Amino acid sequence: MDKEISELSSSDQRVKLFDKVVTLSDIKQHRLAIPKFQAQTHFPLPDASTSKGSLLRMQDNEGKLWRFRFIFWKSYQGYVLTSEWNQFVRDKGLSVGDAVSFYRSTAPDMQLYIEYTLQAARDATSNSEVLEQTPDVQEFKLFGVMINCNLNQ
Repeated sequence: MDKEISELSSSDQRVKLFDKVVTLSDIKQHRLAIPKFQAQTHFPLPDASTSKGSLLRMQDNEGKLWRFRFIFWKSYQGYVLTSEWNQFVRDKGLSVGDAVSFYRSTAPDMQLYIEYTLQAARDATSNSEVLEQTPDVQEFKLFGVMINCNLNQ
């Protein structure tokens, strides 16, 4: 897995854990589904004997602290973030297709961070990239990713 380290200050660095694209069910069901592998790899797993789960404290792009309840949702058979997730979506203006990224501090406290990128911002970045095209290459966008297809193959 690609470990991206970002510089914050001379003493605080972050390791990128993973990205998650926000889905319609993440918004409508007021919870963020975390891929099982990512949940089991990067977050302290909640106690299976209680339905209350555990509390994960994360700091966002603007420095605001959020407390998300991290639980194993039996009906979904997966891990989800609840509690303040709905407020996070409203405050940040998130919609389907936007992305949230999770980071962990390399400092001993191992602070968790949540950042977000609106789809419009990602699209503007990808649209500003100029790709060389020839008559034999067709370009299209699939799931927000630019794809080049050679028509002579």
